[in-house]
Amino acid sequence: MEQQLRGKGEQEENLQRQLREMEQRCNKKEQRRSSLERELRDRDQDLVELNKTLSEAEKKLKECKCKEKRDWIIPRDAIVITDKRLGEGGWGYVVKGKYCGSAVAVKRLFKNVVISPRNRRKFEREMDIASRCRHPCLLQFIGATNDEESLLFVTELMESSLQQLLDKQPLTDGEVFTISLDVARALSYLHKKKPPILHRDVSSPNVLLWRRDDQWRAKVSDYGTANFLQETMTANPGAMIYSAPEACARTQTVKVGNRCVKLSWLLFTCMINFESIYLRNGPRRPCV
Repeated sequence: MEQQLRGKGEQEENLQRQLREMEQRCNKKEQRRSSLERELRDRDQDLVELNKTLSEAEKKLKECKCKEKRDWIIPRDAIVITDKRLGEGGWGYVVKGKYCGSAVAVKRLFKNVVISPRNRRKFEREMDIASRCRHPCLLQFIGATNDEESLLFVTELMESSLQQLLDKQPLTDGEVFTISLDVARALSYLHKKKPPILHRDVSSPNVLLWRRDDQWRAKVSDYGTANFLQETMTANPGAMIYSAPEACARTQTVKVGNRCVKLSWLLFTCMINFESIYLRNGPRRPCV
């Protein structure tokens, strides 16, 4: 009996020892689990901080790229503006000015135009497009302001516009040919950009003239209604009398070839000065 009791005591001790060992292993595993959870929380926190740092870096990179892309910005106090008005458009007018000692044309917004974020984006779009265009038959873009005051857009100064010249005198066949060729070269350059740029307002006020010897030469101006190909579904862009018939429809198709209608209508204007007849008699467009 005594031997049986000793055997049971040893078994109980063995069981208790095994239980303690199991408890120790459980405690170690619990500590390991707690340690892993703590490491996971630390890594999650590191990931949050890394994402925050990455977001800030991307924002700064975007700002740097924006500044690099918009190297057209010039200080307002560097522009001298006169009271001599050269012309006006749908949302601004052009006056004569000076920049770095040279005579320039300065486009200003009308006073009733609110400088809303939308208007500012529209103005910046015009300058972004102009700053990427370099061609002898496009009006040279010099720069622009981009502060909180009224926006200014500075270009080279030209002698006249096609509209002003047509109001004074008819064009000779040679002048029609030369001006038309210059306009066609400018549009060809815009259409060959990647992505293509559609001016969408090729009209006589936007064809500016200068003289080489005794001959008028032309440069296309005003990129206010220009747009990249993927954004050209706006109905009735630019002057109505120069628009292709399908441009009046909301379901118009995007085809660079359709711009030939505007160029053809501009040539027709040069030949018979139809625009002055249109302005006198109203918007009744004849069949051509």
